[in-house]
Amino acid sequence: MRRAKRQVTDIDLIKKFVDEVEVVRIAINGEKYPYVVTSKFWLFMERRSS
Repeated sequence: MRRAKRQVTDIDLIKKFVDEVEVVRIAINGEKYPYVVTSKFWLFMERRSS
């Protein structure tokens, strides 16, 4: 098998991550690069702040 066919790209890793988590939110907040946060993280932060 050729190396190009085996090579994993960033897009492949992102797709795998999105498939593994239940819900993903992309939060931008005026930053240069968006970041990916799972909904479980937001639930944790909301419970912690209340």
